[in-house]
Amino acid sequence: MLLSVKGLDVAYGRAKVLHGVSVRVDRGERVFVVGRNGAGKTTLLKTIAGFFAPAAGTIEFDGRNIGGKPAEEVARAGLRYVFQDKRVFTRLTVRENIEIAAHAARLPLASAIERVVGVFPSVPRFLDNPAGGLSGGQRQLLLIGRALLGEPQLLLIDEPTEGLSGGAVEEVFVALDRSKGKVAMVIVEQNLSLVGKLAERVYAVKEGRIAAELNGAAVRDESTLESYL
Repeated sequence: MLLSVKGLDVAYGRAKVLHGVSVRVDRGERVFVVGRNGAGKTTLLKTIAGFFAPAAGTIEFDGRNIGGKPAEEVARAGLRYVFQDKRVFTRLTVRENIEIAAHAARLPLASAIERVVGVFPSVPRFLDNPAGGLSGGQRQLLLIGRALLGEPQLLLIDEPTEGLSGGAVEEVFVALDRSKGKVAMVIVEQNLSLVGKLAERVYAVKEGRIAAELNGAAVRDESTLESYL
């Protein structure tokens, strides 16, 4: 097992957001987290990534206790977080955006670009363009490609298709599918059709608690998924 979260409680001040949440992720597995807005999905990802400290419970990653560790230390352990807001350095070129991530991953720029092309095949056309001119889907692909630099063991991806057009959703789907088995993923996603196509296991979160853990045929049935939201 790569990631084991047990009995996780998280609070904002006096307001408890997560209640005894337990999830697990095996190596190379794609796990999706679904739920309505405000259910606690993003809080779960950010706590695993080290942006929030748990009030109770444990988080073990690759055999190490990372609960409450700062985000920088968690990232160095081999975990990457892709934020929901699709934020890139808009005034820098796409090449410069990749170069920043390549430096952090201690990779030559040429190798880094080659790896990003594996996720975002059309990136060579945009390398010298300002990243602020990319579409939402292109930004998401750039962010996923950058996150894969340094060969992390686990990606946490928050709402990768939010606000994207149908064509852009398909591009993100292809990128995520292309990475199958190469890196484990925990993906928060509201597009249940996409979840059904990609997920190996699904956790439904409701009011800060795990309402269901689904696998097999259940994850491909949108009506089943919807019943837990």
